[in-house]
Amino acid sequence: MSETLGDRLRRLREKKEWTQKYAAKVFGITSGALSNYERGERTPDAEMLKRIAEIYNVSVDYLIGKRSLRESKQYPNESSLDDYIEEIIGRDAVLTLQSMDRLDEHERELLIIFLQGLKARRKHFQSKDTGL
Repeated sequence: MSETLGDRLRRLREKKEWTQKYAAKVFGITSGALSNYERGERTPDAEMLKRIAEIYNVSVDYLIGKRSLRESKQYPNESSLDDYIEEIIGRDAVLTLQSMDRLDEHERELLIIFLQGLKARRKHFQSKDTGL
């Protein structure tokens, strides 16, 4: 099942560790209105969607499900970067990385080599799938 606008709104709010009451105050709406948005009982108008996107630092296209968080290209703050990383590598990998101390120079080098290998593998199998 795909994620709804309400799901995305709730997840973004929870990622900031905001209560509905606090988030509603930030958006200039009632907590009841925000609750209705998150439950999918009401849909914010275009101006409210733009305001929410700006405050959460995501695109409106992301909020309405037309783009992934990665495609929204708005990662200047740490919390949205965390979402982006989790979307790409998955929650288990994020938890593993969080349980480690800072990587030293050699470990970073190895990680980059590994990621380059994954990228080459993907390119290889994509070219096989398309017959190139």
